[in-house]
Amino acid sequence: MYNDTIDFIERVKSKYKICLVSDADKEMVESHIEAITFDQIFISEEIESYKGNPDDKMFKKVLKKLNVNADEIMHIGDSSSDIYGSDINGIDTCWINRHQYKKQFDTIP
Repeated sequence: MYNDTIDFIERVKSKYKICLVSDADKEMVESHIEAITFDQIFISEEIESYKGNPDDKMFKKVLKKLNVNADEIMHIGDSSSDIYGSDINGIDTCWINRHQYKKQFDTIP
Protein backbone atom coordinates (compact mmCIF):
# COMPACT_ATOMS: atom_id res chain seq x y z
CA MET A 1 0.00 0.00 0.00
CA TYR A 2 1.29 3.46 -0.83
CA ASN A 3 1.93 5.99 1.96
CA ASP A 4 -0.88 8.31 0.85
CA THR A 5 -3.55 5.63 0.38
CA ILE A 6 -5.05 5.64 3.87
CA ASP A 7 -4.96 9.45 4.11
CA PHE A 8 -6.81 9.76 0.78
CA ILE A 9 -9.45 7.22 1.78
CA GLU A 10 -9.96 8.91 5.15
CA ARG A 11 -10.54 12.24 3.40
CA VAL A 12 -13.15 10.95 0.93
CA LYS A 13 -14.99 8.24 2.85
CA SER A 14 -17.38 10.63 4.55
CA LYS A 15 -18.73 11.64 1.13
CA TYR A 16 -18.29 8.48 -0.97
CA LYS A 17 -18.55 4.74 -0.60
CA ILE A 18 -15.12 3.14 -0.78
CA CYS A 19 -14.79 -0.28 -2.36
CA LEU A 20 -11.86 -2.52 -3.03
CA VAL A 21 -11.93 -4.06 -6.50
CA SER A 22 -8.90 -6.28 -6.94
CA ASP A 23 -7.54 -8.86 -9.37
CA ALA A 24 -5.61 -10.33 -6.45
CA ASP A 25 -6.43 -13.36 -4.35
CA LYS A 26 -7.95 -12.69 -0.93
CA GLU A 27 -4.71 -13.63 0.82
CA MET A 28 -2.84 -10.99 -1.18
CA VAL A 29 -5.10 -8.14 -0.01
CA GLU A 30 -5.61 -9.17 3.62
CA SER A 31 -3.39 -6.37 4.93
CA HIS A 32 -5.44 -3.78 3.00
CA ILE A 33 -8.66 -5.24 4.36
CA GLU A 34 -7.27 -5.05 7.89
CA ALA A 35 -6.02 -1.47 7.48
CA ILE A 36 -9.07 0.06 5.78
CA THR A 37 -12.79 -0.32 6.34
CA PHE A 38 -14.32 -0.78 2.89
CA ASP A 39 -18.02 -0.49 2.13
CA GLN A 40 -17.71 -3.47 -0.23
CA ILE A 41 -14.93 -5.78 -1.37
CA PHE A 42 -14.77 -7.39 -4.80
CA ILE A 43 -11.93 -9.88 -5.31
CA SER A 44 -11.28 -11.85 -8.48
CA GLU A 45 -10.75 -15.05 -6.56
CA GLU A 46 -14.32 -14.87 -5.25
CA ILE A 47 -15.97 -13.47 -8.39
CA GLU A 48 -14.03 -15.84 -10.67
CA SER A 49 -13.23 -13.10 -13.15
CA TYR A 50 -10.69 -10.33 -13.65
CA LYS A 51 -11.22 -6.61 -14.28
CA GLY A 52 -10.02 -6.81 -17.88
CA ASN A 53 -11.87 -9.99 -18.87
CA PRO A 54 -14.07 -9.65 -21.97
CA ASP A 55 -16.99 -11.16 -20.00
CA ASP A 56 -17.22 -7.91 -17.96
CA LYS A 57 -18.23 -10.03 -14.96
CA MET A 58 -16.17 -8.11 -12.37
CA PHE A 59 -17.56 -4.63 -12.97
CA LYS A 60 -21.07 -5.93 -13.70
CA LYS A 61 -20.97 -7.50 -10.22
CA VAL A 62 -19.81 -4.20 -8.72
CA LEU A 63 -22.65 -2.26 -10.35
CA LYS A 64 -25.25 -4.83 -9.35
CA LYS A 65 -24.08 -5.24 -5.75
CA LEU A 66 -23.86 -1.47 -5.19
CA ASN A 67 -27.18 -0.99 -7.01
CA VAL A 68 -25.82 1.94 -9.02
CA ASN A 69 -25.57 2.97 -12.64
CA ALA A 70 -22.17 3.21 -14.27
CA ASP A 71 -22.34 7.01 -14.34
CA GLU A 72 -22.67 7.12 -10.54
CA ILE A 73 -19.24 5.69 -9.71
CA MET A 74 -15.58 6.13 -10.53
CA HIS A 75 -12.90 3.47 -10.58
CA ILE A 76 -9.41 4.55 -9.53
CA GLY A 77 -6.72 2.18 -10.70
CA ASP A 78 -3.12 1.78 -11.71
CA SER A 79 -3.23 -0.76 -14.52
CA SER A 80 -4.54 -1.19 -18.04
CA SER A 81 -7.11 -3.71 -16.83
CA ASP A 82 -8.47 -1.11 -14.40
CA ILE A 83 -9.03 1.37 -17.21
CA TYR A 84 -10.20 -1.13 -19.83
CA GLY A 85 -12.62 -2.99 -17.57
CA SER A 86 -14.17 0.19 -16.23
CA ASP A 87 -14.44 1.83 -19.62
CA ILE A 88 -16.23 -1.04 -21.35
CA ASN A 89 -18.82 -0.86 -18.59
CA GLY A 90 -19.28 2.91 -18.92
CA ILE A 91 -17.57 3.68 -15.61
CA ASP A 92 -15.43 6.82 -15.34
CA THR A 93 -11.84 6.10 -14.47
CA CYS A 94 -8.88 7.74 -12.84
CA TRP A 95 -5.49 6.28 -13.76
CA ILE A 96 -2.79 6.67 -11.13
CA ASN A 97 0.44 6.05 -12.99
CA ARG A 98 3.09 6.05 -10.25
CA HIS A 99 5.59 4.06 -12.30
CA GLN A 100 5.38 5.96 -15.59
CA TYR A 101 3.91 3.00 -17.49
CA LYS A 102 3.13 3.48 -21.15
CA LYS A 103 -0.60 3.58 -21.81
CA GLN A 104 -1.91 0.18 -23.00
CA PHE A 105 -5.45 1.33 -23.75
CA ASP A 106 -7.27 3.67 -26.13
CA THR A 107 -9.68 5.33 -23.73
CA ILE A 108 -8.80 8.51 -21.89
CA PRO A 109 -9.09 8.10 -18.11
